[in-house]
Amino acid sequence: MDGTNTAEIRMRWLGLVLEALKELDIPVRQTNYYFEGEDIYWSGRDQDVTLGILPPADVDTPPRALVQTSSYLAKKGLGASCVDLNIKTYKAAEPKYHDYWNAGRRDEWADAEQCRKRMETLGIDAAAWADRFLERKAPNIAFYVRRSNMLVTRTVMELIRAKDPARRLIVYGPSAAIEAERDLFPDAVCDYVVTGEAETSLTDLLWALRGNADINTVRGVRWTGKDGHKRDIPREPLMDLSGFPAPDYRELKPQDYGDVLEIRASRGCKYRCAFCAEQPVEGPARYRPAREVFEEMAEAYRVHNTRAFRFTDLIANGNPKQLEELADLLIAARLPVRFEMTFAPTDDMTAELYRKLKAAGCKAIHFGVESLSDRVLEAMNKTYNARVAQRNLADAHDAGVETHVNLIVGFPGEKQEDIYLTMRRLKQSERHIDFVDTISQCQVLPKTKLERQPGR
Repeated sequence: MDGTNTAEIRMRWLGLVLEALKELDIPVRQTNYYFEGEDIYWSGRDQDVTLGILPPADVDTPPRALVQTSSYLAKKGLGASCVDLNIKTYKAAEPKYHDYWNAGRRDEWADAEQCRKRMETLGIDAAAWADRFLERKAPNIAFYVRRSNMLVTRTVMELIRAKDPARRLIVYGPSAAIEAERDLFPDAVCDYVVTGEAETSLTDLLWALRGNADINTVRGVRWTGKDGHKRDIPREPLMDLSGFPAPDYRELKPQDYGDVLEIRASRGCKYRCAFCAEQPVEGPARYRPAREVFEEMAEAYRVHNTRAFRFTDLIANGNPKQLEELADLLIAARLPVRFEMTFAPTDDMTAELYRKLKAAGCKAIHFGVESLSDRVLEAMNKTYNARVAQRNLADAHDAGVETHVNLIVGFPGEKQEDIYLTMRRLKQSERHIDFVDTISQCQVLPKTKLERQPGR
C-alpha cells in the first residue's frame, strides 16, 4: 500500500459521491459512510416519515423512541429516517450549560419564558432546524414529544408549517397522550396527534396516508376531518410485545452518545400509585420474552461493543419469573455487561434472585421507596410496607448491588410524625442505602389519581 487508497481516503471519496447523489436527488437506501460528527444521511423519495427529537432529552444513549420506532416501521414495510437535534445541541453547547439537560431540571423548559431564554442562550436557530427537517424528502415529519421538549418542538413545527404547508406534521410520545399537553399542538400546527402506541397507531396512520387504508378507521390518532369534526377513536395497548425487531442504530450510532444503551423489558405497570403520571399513559403491564431482551443485549454487545445498559421500564421487577430467566441467560452466556434497573420493593423478590442479578451484571437498582411510613405508603396505594422495603434494600445491597432510593415528602395526609418515622427507618437501613436519587415535594401531575380525586 502506497498510502493513496487508505480506509480514510476511501471514506472521503464515498462522501463525495454521496454528496453528488444528494444534489441529483437520487435516493440512497443504505451506506457504510461514517465520519465522527458528520450527518451525510438523507431520506430518499421512498421514505414515509422523518422521526425527530429536540432538546432536552437523554444524551448518553440514542433515543429509543426513534430507533425502536424506525425499526418497527421498517418491519411493517414503511420507510423512516431519524434526526436527533438534541445530541447535536448538547455537544455544541458550552459545558457550563450542560446542566440544562440534567433530568431534575428538564421540566423547566416547559415554562415559556425559561424555554425562550435557554434557546437564546444556546444560540438555537429554530429556522435552521426547520430547514434540517424539510431537507428530508419524506412527506410526513413525526416529533417525539414529552413535557420537557414540547415548547421547543412546537416552535420548530410552526416554522415548518410556514415554510411548507403541504408537509404533514405528527406528534407522538407522552405529551401526545396527555390532554393538557397535546392541546399545545392545535390543527394550525399539527395534523395528527398519535395518542396510541407508535408501533400500532403511527404504523396504521402512515399506511392510511399512503392511501392503503381508510384513515377514518385508524385508532389511537387524534385529527380533524375536512368536515371540521374531531376524530379520536381510542386504541387498546399492544399486549403482545414479542417479535419486536432490534432498534436500528444505523443513523443514530451509539458511539456518538455515551457508553450506555437504553433497553426495555416491559411496558406499563401492574401497580397504581396515586402520584404516578406514567402508568396512566403507558397502561397495563406487558412483558417481552426474556430471551428476546437477552438477544437484543447480546447483539448490541456483538455489533457495537456495548457493555452498559439502562433498563427504562417503569418497574423492571413486575414479573420476577421473566427477570430470573433473563438473569439465567446472561449468566449462562457469560456476557460481560453491566446494567441498572428500577424496582418496586416486593415480597416476591428473594435474596437468591438479587444474587443472580448481581452475577448477571446488575450494577445498580433504583428503588421507588417514596416513604417508610406504612400509613403514607397505604395512602399512596403502594402494595408493600416499610418492612418489605427495608428487606429488599438489605437483600440487594448484601448481594453487592448498588442501591438507590427515591423519596417523596408532603403526600396528602402525611404528618410530621410520618416524616420522623421515615427518618428513623432510613437510619436503620443506612448501611443498605448507597444513594438517594431524588427527594422531592409531592406534586399533583396530569392523569394521576391525585388529580382525579383531589379531595381524597
